[in-house]
Amino acid sequence: MTEYEKQILDTLSRGGALLTRDIAARVRPMFGSSNHMHSAAVRSWLLGLEHKGLVGRLDDQRPVVWKLTGEERT
Repeated sequence: MTEYEKQILDTLSRGGALLTRDIAARVRPMFGSSNHMHSAAVRSWLLGLEHKGLVGRLDDQRPVVWKLTGEERT
């Protein structure tokens, strides 16, 4: 697990559900050279964590709101 993924899980473990941009604002150092690039990278890590069953989408609405699930898939 990357340091960025650990920061994402730590951010979501503080309670509640957050938009991708709000998670990206709390994950440092910034990946890439712009906020847009950093947010896209965070979304990519969120999708990977979702595939592992560690995070999930709150619902099917847009913008996507993420929450911690704690159910790892093997």
